Amino acid sequence: MKKETAEKILNKVKADYSRIAPDFSRTRQKYWEEMRGFAKRLKPGDRVLDLGCGNGRLYEVLKELSIDYLGVDNSPKLIEFARKKWGESEKRKFLVGEATNLDWRDGGKYNAVFMIAALHHIPGKELRKKVFQNVAEILEPGGFFIMTNWNLVEGKYPGYVLKNIFKKISGKSEFDFTDALIPWKNAETGEVMAERYFHAFTLRELRRFVKEAGLEIVENFYSAGGEKVHWWNGKNIVTIAKK
Repeated sequence: MKKETAEKILNKVKADYSRIAPDFSRTRQKYWEEMRGFAKRLKPGDRVLDLGCGNGRLYEVLKELSIDYLGVDNSPKLIEFARKKWGESEKRKFLVGEATNLDWRDGGKYNAVFMIAALHHIPGKELRKKVFQNVAEILEPGGFFIMTNWNLVEGKYPGYVLKNIFKKISGKSEFDFTDALIPWKNAETGEVMAERYFHAFTLRELRRFVKEAGLEIVENFYSAGGEKVHWWNGKNIVTIAKK
């Protein structure tokens, strides 16, 4: 993917989430079951970074732990919702920032970096590679990078990927072959408010990014309800890497 195309898509992602933020936040109040298992890897005193934190729903399963938490998202509106819901303190902060650069960083390192349902919105191999490099840079030795990405070969999603493939073959798409635009519909009216950009990851592709960043794969599997399943009925891809 061309650099200018990736930047254009990244700007679209930001604009889309600005548009759907209130509706998105209303439908993202409950944490996924996978998240509770992730918390077991944390220790008291850990510094935890939640990249692409949205309205801060991951914090629901972390709030009872004695950790130092920072949530970062590129949507000012979603950060506003997170601050309103959880408040801020010396041990809990929310910032507007990008996963593709570290302009917001305070210079510290983290024991765990979470990226829940966010990396699949990053367009192009080079920007995704940059995210992994950034995470590797800010992780403490022995620290974990824990992420989930939608499994777009499951359920209703393959059709969106195939649609893009056909457009790509006919020269009508600037996206990569395994990208897709998936509509966001208003939860109450059914109105299409945005067509969100997604990249359809494979286990092999994620392993390659982890290895190139100098990290070690701990787990990499398809998941449904917190359980390991086959690819054809996995809702998410869970990837856990270690520095």
